[in-house]
Order: sequence, then C-alpha cells, then structure tokens
Amino acid sequence: MAAPSEAALTHPMMSAKTIQDIVDALSIIPTYVRELERQNSFLQKSSEIKAIRLLQLEKEYVQIIRGNLAISGSFMVSCQVAGS
Repeated sequence: MAAPSEAALTHPMMSAKTIQDIVDALSIIPTYVRELERQNSFLQKSSEIKAIRLLQLEKEYVQIIRGNLAISGSFMVSCQVAGS
C-alpha cells in the first residue's frame, strides 16, 4: 500500500466537491502555461529589438562625437593659422 500524501495527512476530510474543484482547476493550467509562453516570447522579441536600437543609438552617438571632435579640431587649427 502506498504512503498517504502530505495533503491527505493535513486534510484527511476533503469532500468529493473539494476534490472535483481541484481537478477542474487543473484543466486551466495548459491555457495559463500557453499564455505565459506567449508573453515570454513577446518579451524576448521586445528585448532583442531594444538591444538592436540601443546599439544603433550608440553608433550614432560615437559618430556625432567623432564629428564634433573633427569640427573642433579643424576650428582650432584654423584659429592657430589665423593667429600666426
């Protein structure tokens, strides 16, 4: 004979209705798991899109900074030439 489960030991007087309610609630689990999987997939795609956008913005930032340095460098050279 199998040992009684912990639930049976703590709630030995479960009614048939209580057991049926538990079993009925279990049928919702596959739908709930599918919804969680869908949400997870959406969040992963969203995260990937944001990571790609972040890389694009970082590249633009570097280009802007390099452009500003080039402009300020040429400005300083022209000021030095004019001051000579």
